Amino acid sequence: MSRRTLVLLPLLMLPIIVGGIVAGIAFLTPLALGTPALRAPAANNPLDALVRDASQPAPTLTLDQTAAFDAEDQLLTTLYEQRSPAVVAIRVQGRHPDISGLPFNLPQPDQSPAPGDQPPELPELPFEAAGSGFLIDDQGHIVTNNHVVEDATLIEIAWPSGLVVEGRVVGTDPDSDLAVLKVERVPEGVRPLPLGDSAQVRVGQRAIAIGNPFSLNTTLTVGVVSARGRTVANREAAGGGFYSIADVIQTDAAINPGNSGGPLFNSRGEVIGVNTAIRSESGVFEGVGFAIPSNTVRKVVKALIETGRYEHPYLGISFFSYPVTAIVARELKLPVDHGVFVSDVVDGGPADRAGLRASNKAILINGIGYPAESDIVLKIDDREVYRSDDIIDYLATSTEVGQKVTLTILRDGQQQTLEVTLGARPRN
Repeated sequence: MSRRTLVLLPLLMLPIIVGGIVAGIAFLTPLALGTPALRAPAANNPLDALVRDASQPAPTLTLDQTAAFDAEDQLLTTLYEQRSPAVVAIRVQGRHPDISGLPFNLPQPDQSPAPGDQPPELPELPFEAAGSGFLIDDQGHIVTNNHVVEDATLIEIAWPSGLVVEGRVVGTDPDSDLAVLKVERVPEGVRPLPLGDSAQVRVGQRAIAIGNPFSLNTTLTVGVVSARGRTVANREAAGGGFYSIADVIQTDAAINPGNSGGPLFNSRGEVIGVNTAIRSESGVFEGVGFAIPSNTVRKVVKALIETGRYEHPYLGISFFSYPVTAIVARELKLPVDHGVFVSDVVDGGPADRAGLRASNKAILINGIGYPAESDIVLKIDDREVYRSDDIIDYLATSTEVGQKVTLTILRDGQQQTLEVTLGARPRN
């Protein structure tokens, strides 16, 4: 089994001690480069000029050549000076059941008691954790991750200025891993951070993170947007499978435990995402980090401030892990070469009421049992479906609860359309 894990970032439970260790750094000096020791030259020695030139080596690059680097330096220092005062360190205390030893990204095994037995009560253990957040408006609202403040009984907000205040939870949304806190005091002169348009983010653009990794407050790291449109599994659904965060931004800007809830900026100093997780085999950053896109942040945070909750559009179906491909279509004699199989329909859910069907009958193709008699979703509205992520992304970015969507499906070799009125995702 692969040991890759998707790690939620703020699991910074213990303080660290920074020792005086410098590893892997070579300090180059003229002597280290083999420059001869200086000595008094003989009179009228023709090498005098060369010795004097060697004692004052010419710059490696000219001013014209370093202009681009200087501009990059200025951009980063200006962004840091203007934006970092609004990035806070969040320290929480609380109590939760003992789940030590279980990875955060894997579902726990079913430990349901036998009929008649009483389940054992797990002891509630105290914990301390740390994360990041940022000021979103002039009313004292702070955005962070839900998993930073989940189960917290005490929340402290530390501003870069040194001011420490108490925070309270306004609203949380586990399905997008976002939370909004409120503080009664903001240091003078600190301005809210502007949200950018994550739909305009392009792979290769600069990505800049500011946060508090390992409790090293107000740390800046730089990378690029490595990918767009990732789907990150988040919460286990009651009927099996997982609910996912859609349209996630992938970055190689270093983010580590303690960075969770902090902003990811573009070069203009706009927040394009909220750092939430990393893909890692070691538990620390290995070059793959994920941020919730700012367009999701904008609508979820607005709802959390107004009502304390956010309703996610919901179809009430699960999809088979493997999509239709040319090989699958040939083996099953399908008239299409794309789409996703419906593996389960929630009883009484929106898709069930619209008449969508799933089947348990499987046909083996290359050792995989495909639900060949299930409906195959080909399109949602005008968007072609090649993977289940296409549907998840469309629901998250282009729909709302109560909206009608049209599913184009393949059933018994024939295409047909079904109209579905989206419900609200259950809060199980």
